[in-house]
Amino acid sequence: SEMCIRDRFALVLLFSLFMTVSTLAQRENGVAGLRFGVIRSKSMEASELYVGDVVFVNREDQYDVGDVIVFYRAVAQYKNAFSAELVKDCPVWVHEVVAVSTDAEGRRTYLTKGTSNVFDDGYYVPQDFVLGKATPLPAFLNKTVGFVGSKAGIISLIICPCAAMTIYLVWELVILFTARDAACLLYTSPSPRDSTSSR
Repeated sequence: SEMCIRDRFALVLLFSLFMTVSTLAQRENGVAGLRFGVIRSKSMEASELYVGDVVFVNREDQYDVGDVIVFYRAVAQYKNAFSAELVKDCPVWVHEVVAVSTDAEGRRTYLTKGTSNVFDDGYYVPQDFVLGKATPLPAFLNKTVGFVGSKAGIISLIICPCAAMTIYLVWELVILFTARDAACLLYTSPSPRDSTSSR
């Protein structure tokens, strides 16, 4: 029925929206305040953060020793005020805060270290270069969100299902309107009795 088609279409839209938000949230700027980060190296394995794991990134006013933070590794720019243009080509790291200090400009700064590394990173990261505090996602969401953000995930979980469902819904609509037109034709056609009585 027409209602069933609308319900199916709504489900497809909701599914697509969830997948799209999960994908965009893994981009640098996140989406609607929601941001995820992906672990890209083995430097945090001692904290049970492995390559491919996804973390939720929450911006806070300040961070403390023991916090795992997500930040721009832009050492040459740390003496300057933060600018998105300056860090656009810089990698984003996820490391633990091992010391806190204040720089000449009065900014709170953080010495970081990969928990699996022997030495710290060797520089203090200013507050304005920190994207936020990293919190691991629950295990059942971790791999799902990570896969959704990959090329294979986008194709298999967003593009292909949406394309297939769109084709199916269009076909259902064609059948629905064809049946409706046929019913209208049948209703408006004169019956044999009417044809006889008109003579």
